[in-house]
Amino acid sequence: MEKEVHIRQREAVPATGSTLQLMPTGKSNSEVYEIDYFCLTGEVDESAKNWIRLYSSVMPEGHTGEERIIVEDGKIYIKVLPNVEADSRNGIVHLTTMVSSVKTGISNVQRIKIDVTQLGQ
Repeated sequence: MEKEVHIRQREAVPATGSTLQLMPTGKSNSEVYEIDYFCLTGEVDESAKNWIRLYSSVMPEGHTGEERIIVEDGKIYIKVLPNVEADSRNGIVHLTTMVSSVKTGISNVQRIKIDVTQLGQ
């Protein structure tokens, strides 16, 4: 059994909040927090359920988001709500993703842990 671990560091989310976009895309733009993955499921850890919400691309306007989500189109949006406290905060989102290899034509499922750090006021 072999386990590969890849670590990518991004800047902390501002206190005003932001939306991280996890979806198939040909680019990664750190200013809008895009991450190039085809997502299947997402789940927010218990400690962050009151300030991190998950959305799919088909959720209606005004929807409050989910703690757990399953999507069919590969797109998950992680909405980080504004932080009105002085201290920064950390939360974790667990994802499963589908990764396809162009070389081999084989798809496999990956588990991704996203550690979200948000600045305080």
